[in-house]
Amino acid sequence: MPEAAPAPDPKKLKQAAIMAAEILGLQLEALRQEFHAGRWAAFESAKGFLEGPYSSWAARAGHMAREAPEDDASELTNRLRSAFLDLERTCRAFMRLLQEEKRSRRDEVCAGEALVSTDSHEENLGDLLGILRSVAAALSDSGLRQLLELADAPEPGEGARGAHPAVRLASLLMLDADRRGAGGIVVQPGSWVSLVQYRLGGTLVPILELSLPYHRALAARFKAMAGMDLGSRRRPQAGRAEAGAEPEAQTPRAIIRVLPTIHGERVDVYLEGPPKPLLHPRELGLPQKDLERYEELLSRRGGLVLHAGLSGTGKTAAMLAAAAALAGRGRDAFALLSHLHHEAPGVSVSAAPPGSKERAELLKAMLERKPDVLVIAEAADPETVAAALQAASRGSLVLASLPCDSALAGLRRLFDMELAPDLVRQALLGVLALRLPRRLCACHRADAAKPEEAVLLGGEPAGLSLGRPVGCPACLHTGFRGTAPVFELLTAGQNLKPLLKPGVSDEEWSAAAQADGMAPFRENLARLVREGLTSAAEARRWGLAA
Repeated sequence: MPEAAPAPDPKKLKQAAIMAAEILGLQLEALRQEFHAGRWAAFESAKGFLEGPYSSWAARAGHMAREAPEDDASELTNRLRSAFLDLERTCRAFMRLLQEEKRSRRDEVCAGEALVSTDSHEENLGDLLGILRSVAAALSDSGLRQLLELADAPEPGEGARGAHPAVRLASLLMLDADRRGAGGIVVQPGSWVSLVQYRLGGTLVPILELSLPYHRALAARFKAMAGMDLGSRRRPQAGRAEAGAEPEAQTPRAIIRVLPTIHGERVDVYLEGPPKPLLHPRELGLPQKDLERYEELLSRRGGLVLHAGLSGTGKTAAMLAAAAALAGRGRDAFALLSHLHHEAPGVSVSAAPPGSKERAELLKAMLERKPDVLVIAEAADPETVAAALQAASRGSLVLASLPCDSALAGLRRLFDMELAPDLVRQALLGVLALRLPRRLCACHRADAAKPEEAVLLGGEPAGLSLGRPVGCPACLHTGFRGTAPVFELLTAGQNLKPLLKPGVSDEEWSAAAQADGMAPFRENLARLVREGLTSAAEARRWGLAA
C-alpha cells in the first residue's frame, strides 16, 4: 500500500505564495508596457479590469502571504488559503484576458506596429496556474473551487443537447451564498467580462468572473427562475424565485431584479431564505440599559416611536419584533410593509409599495380599526408621517421607519417635513437608530491596542486587547462573518421635549438627548470594539471618531 504524500510545509507554501504574487506582478507590468506601446488590439477594453481588480487581487495576495505569522499555524494556513485563492483568481483572469485578445485582435497591425504574439504569456500563465491549482486544491474551500471550475467549464456548442453550465451555476451560487450568510448576489457585466460578487455585511466580495457569453446565459437562467420575459433585454424586470424551485437542489427564496446596462443585464439576487419569526425585541441585540428604555416606550398606550436607519439595517425586523411581543400580551397589532419577508406571530401584516394607491387604502383601513399597535415601514412622505402622528395622539402605539442614518437625523427629518411642532411634541416618544457593522469571524486574532486606537476608544493602551480580522474559507477570507448591530436610542424626555421645535441646533438636541439617557453611536461602537465583536477599522467605517 503506497504511503500517503506528506503534507506541504506551510512555511514553504508562504514563500511560494510570495513568489507567485511577484510573478503575477511582473506579468501585469509586462502587459501594461505592451499596451502603452500599442501592441495589443483589445487591451483598451480590459484596461479598467487590469488596472483595478486584477492588480489589487495580486497585491493583496502578496501582502497576505508576507504578513502571515509563522508562529501561528492556524492563522498562517488561513492567510495562505486567502492568498492562493486570490492568486488563482488573478491567474484565471489573465488567461481569460489573453483569450479575449486572441478573439478580437486585428489581422496584422495595430496603431502602426506589428502585434505581439501572446503565446509566451499564455504558456507562462498556464504553467503558473497549474502549480496554483495543485496547491490550492489542498487549501481552498471546496464550495468555492466547485464554483470556479464550473465558471471555466466549456459552453455547449450550437445544437448540443446538454444544458448550459449556467443552469447549474445559478443554483450553486444561491446555495453557496445562502450557506455563507450572504444577503445577495450581484452579477455585474463589464466591457468584456462579468464579475460575480456576494453581498456580505453590506460589502461586495468578488467570487468569480465569467465571459460575456456565459454571463448572458447566467442572466437568462436567473430570469427563468423568477418567471421573467426572456426575450426582453432592454427594460428592468423583477420577479420572485420560490424556495426549492430547482429540481437538483433546494435553493432559497429570492427576489431577483434585472437592470439593463451598456454592457448587458445586471442581475441582483436578494436572498430571503425561510421567513424569520421574530418574537421579542431582546432578539435584536440591544444593550440591557437600552433594552429596558425601549421596552418602557413600548409599554405606553399611545405615541410614535421612529426607527431610523439606512436600507438593510434591520428597521422592519425591529418593529415587527416589538409588535409581535405586544401582540403576545393581548394588543391588537397591524403592520403595513413595503414587501413581505419576516413573520410576526399575532400581527396582521399587509404589504404594498410605498407611494402606491393600494398602500394609502390599506393604511386608511387599518386606522379605521383603531389599532393598539401599528407598524408602518418606509414612512418617508409627510402625509404618511402626519397620519402616524395623528394616530399616535389618539392612543395607538405607532412604530414607523425613516431612511435616516442617526436618531438626530430622524428627528430633523420630522421638522424638515414641516409637521406641526405641537403635534410632534405631543406624539413623539423616541427614535431608535440602527447600524450594522460587520462582526469579526471566529478566525480573528487578538492584539494589543495601538496608542491611537486606545485614544479612539477613550482608554489607556496598557492591557487593552482588540480583535483583528484574519480571514478563512468560512468568511470568504474577509475576516468578518455576520453583523454586530449597534443602536442609538433617543427618548423624548424632560430635557429634550421642550426643544422639539424648529430652529434648534443638532448640538442642543444631542446634549438634551444624552441628558435623557441616550448613548450616542460612538459610545456603542467603542463598546463593540472593546468586547471583541468588531474591529476598530470597521467601527470607524460606521462612525466611531475621536
